[in-house]
Amino acid sequence: MGRTPRGAIIEHATVDNAAKTRRDYQELWNDRNFNVIDDWIAPDFVGHYTSQPEPVRGVDGFRRFVDETLAAFPDLKATILDQVVEGDKVVSRVELRGTHAGPLLGFAPTNQVVSVTYVGIEQYRDGLCVEEWVYSDDLCLSRQIKAIPEPGSRAERIGWALQRLSTRRMRK
Repeated sequence: MGRTPRGAIIEHATVDNAAKTRRDYQELWNDRNFNVIDDWIAPDFVGHYTSQPEPVRGVDGFRRFVDETLAAFPDLKATILDQVVEGDKVVSRVELRGTHAGPLLGFAPTNQVVSVTYVGIEQYRDGLCVEEWVYSDDLCLSRQIKAIPEPGSRAERIGWALQRLSTRRMRK
């Protein structure tokens, strides 16, 4: 067992989970080694992603999620910027960079290079990720792929005006 700077004991499983997260991010997202999915994701996995309307379930669901993500961003690279571990959870702040070269949730490719930061929380049981929560900056991504107008632009002001009008009508 190791110790944190404050002297608390860190269990080996916690350290192993953090190392596993770092390794699997590198191998899956950067090296495109899809075999790590079977060593990382539990059969009863549930993934909660702000970019997805429904939870991603199981190994096959996670594979589809990876396939869709890499179809939209074939040159995607992930960099773990920070990582905190506590018990059976690993929290990572991650930067994703890639070119929007394929369809993404109904949006045509723009060939824009994008950079998005997110926070991911993985919960492990018996060395496998059983649940994951990812909170990504979807607004930033949407602006980068031109799905919504730039802040302060005329198009954004028109959008806000239409939203206010719609809201007023709903209240009557």
